[in-house]
Amino acid sequence: MKKASVFLALFCLYGISRAQTPLSQDEALKQMYGNYDASTKTATLSCTDAQRVDNSKTHGSWWPCYENYSTVSVEIILMATVPTWTDPKYKIEETYIVTSAVPAHALLGFDCHSCEPAIGVAQFIWQDQKWKLERANAIVSFYGSWGRPPFVNLMAIGPSQYGVLLSNDFGGQGNMFGFKWLLAPIGKTVVEVWNIQDEQDNFGAYDPKGVDGPSIRYRSAAAIRFSCIFDDSCANGNGYFDIEVISRGLDETGPKTSLKAQNWTDVYQFKDGKYKLVRHQKFIETKQF
Repeated sequence: MKKASVFLALFCLYGISRAQTPLSQDEALKQMYGNYDASTKTATLSCTDAQRVDNSKTHGSWWPCYENYSTVSVEIILMATVPTWTDPKYKIEETYIVTSAVPAHALLGFDCHSCEPAIGVAQFIWQDQKWKLERANAIVSFYGSWGRPPFVNLMAIGPSQYGVLLSNDFGGQGNMFGFKWLLAPIGKTVVEVWNIQDEQDNFGAYDPKGVDGPSIRYRSAAAIRFSCIFDDSCANGNGYFDIEVISRGLDETGPKTSLKAQNWTDVYQFKDGKYKLVRHQKFIETKQF
């Protein structure tokens, strides 16, 4: 009886280890790109419609639609396995891969201010004791700067939904701006479903005397949270969380001395494959005496 118990315990551990077999990075990239070469860590990408349009207008851009730019160096910038429940009793393991790709043979390198990597996302599901590619998009769009990708977070955007939140800062002449983009699986692909400018300031350009820069300093920033604000947002556990954005501060609206309060709260709700603004509330801050 004791031997049988030990055998059963070992069998259960074996089953758990099989269920948790990690997804191979090389295999994931081969499934995602189709032509990924593990020895060189490169793949071949076709030009996007946006690149073709940009080429026709400017005869070359930060990532021109040229043949020698089609071979890209690929790196994984996020790989995470998470559990999801299609119903309260049935758990599924999913692995998310986020990649950054840049031209492998750019003539002048790929480190300019507007050189944005191609960000790709893939979702794999553990099924029949193997990882199955469920959704993928090798080029959701182009994000980042100086040839480097933005900061990446995997977010729970619903009781059984996950998305990839990208964050990046841009600056120039002492002014800084912060942006966020949310990428999520929709249908059989992954697309951008929401974006926002969530921060800005002129601290680097500020001059108290106004000789070499603005004499008024400003900053506005927003906090973001995902939650069920409306009762029907997370219906049956298969919906999407709402996005609440709470902003405070000041920003520049025109002349250097003209500032506008940015004290408001916005709520976005997922509808028709995108997050859409459904409520905007302004707030007035009063001084405490």
